[in-house]
Amino acid sequence: MGTVNRVIQSKEDRVMAARFVEARDFPFTITITDGKPRSRAQNRLLHKWMGEIAEQKGDCSADEARAYCKLTIGVPILRQQNAAFKERYDEILKPLSYEQKLAIMSEPLNLPVTSLMSTKQLTEYLEAIIRHFGEQGIILTMPDDMKSNSGNDPQPEAEGAALSSPQETADDIPSSSAVSTLTQSEVRQHLMDFARKALVTAGDHSLPYPKRLQLVEFMQANYRDVLPDTEWGKLSTIMVGVQAVLSGKRTIEQARRFFAVDLLDCSAPDLGGSDENR
Repeated sequence: MGTVNRVIQSKEDRVMAARFVEARDFPFTITITDGKPRSRAQNRLLHKWMGEIAEQKGDCSADEARAYCKLTIGVPILRQQNAAFKERYDEILKPLSYEQKLAIMSEPLNLPVTSLMSTKQLTEYLEAIIRHFGEQGIILTMPDDMKSNSGNDPQPEAEGAALSSPQETADDIPSSSAVSTLTQSEVRQHLMDFARKALVTAGDHSLPYPKRLQLVEFMQANYRDVLPDTEWGKLSTIMVGVQAVLSGKRTIEQARRFFAVDLLDCSAPDLGGSDENR
């Protein structure tokens, strides 16, 4: 079933979570994290910082800065505090090279890291970014509520010291807490994103077949956490189509055309193809 994240904010949520646990088959691992999901203000600040880092360094884009921060600062935080994430990351991504991991953190794959964090964890992440880039002379916009705390908490152990020469240590799918508030348009966009990213991975022949399959399964597990269970059927249909591509039973264009026309009611370009595939 993969990794499942649930946000508990009421007695009813706690009761439903307990029932969910009772229905699970053994063995499984439970990780409980204090705090609420990350806030929109934190999201906006993080986006702003990536632009400031790119502008002041001059040798990277905002997306490259974001991928670097996710991999070298965000991953250590989650591996330390989220047993389920650590297990899956170590199994699937840790054996890859640094360059491969960094590519997976970036578009079009954009595997989740910060979107899995609680507000508290993201605060730790933001403060670690301030310290890391402050040592390089990068000046970031500082909200008032962070100015007095930016140097107090210990920095997570990162595997790279600079954006241009890191060593080794994987955002963004919305937090699973957003499931109940997703609009139909947002649900459709998530399904389109999964289809597009999964097909890109399936076609990446620089990776062996087992690794490509593992990465797609990892994506599916995270989108399953985000989407309401009424949409899991479509998610599974996309997965079956991608598996057919991986096994050579379908071409990427055939799978893309099926997803676009018969499943998601979108155009081929929405899934990374061309208009002629519509």
